[in-house]
Amino acid sequence: MNKRQYHGKKGTKLYNLWKAIKQRCFYTKGANYKYYGGRGISMQKDWIGDFLNFETYVKSIDTYDLLKIEKGELSIDRIDSNKNYEAGNIKWSTKTMQVRNRRKMKNNTSGFVGVSYHKGHAKYGASIRLSNKQIHLGYKAEA
Repeated sequence: MNKRQYHGKKGTKLYNLWKAIKQRCFYTKGANYKYYGGRGISMQKDWIGDFLNFETYVKSIDTYDLLKIEKGELSIDRIDSNKNYEAGNIKWSTKTMQVRNRRKMKNNTSGFVGVSYHKGHAKYGASIRLSNKQIHLGYKAEA
C-alpha cells in the first residue's frame, strides 16, 4: 500500500498516539519537544512516515488491549525513558505505571526519583504522585 493511500485509521486513539509521539519528537515548537526531541529522543525510522508499520508492531506487544486503549486506560510508554520510541523499548502502560517510569531530573541530588534533599530540614524527603496528588512519605536524616 502506498504511504499516501488512505488507511481509514485517522482519528483513532492509536493513530492519535502515533501523531503525539511524532509531535513530541520532531515538532520543535511543541510544548513537550524539549523533553523528547530536544533531548535526542526519536522514533524508529520505519514508523515515522508509516502508521501501519507502527500499528503492526504495537499490536504485537503482549499487553495490547484495544478496549483499554480506546478508554484511555493504556498508553505507549518507553521502557528506558532515555531511549527512543522503537521496537524493544516500548510497552503499554497505565498512567500509574508511567509515573513510576520517570527519569531522574537534572537537579536530582539523591540519585533516586522522588527523593530530594531539603536544606531547611537538613534531611532527605521522599514523595510520590498518585491520582494527581503529591503525597509526602517522610524525611530521613543523612546516614
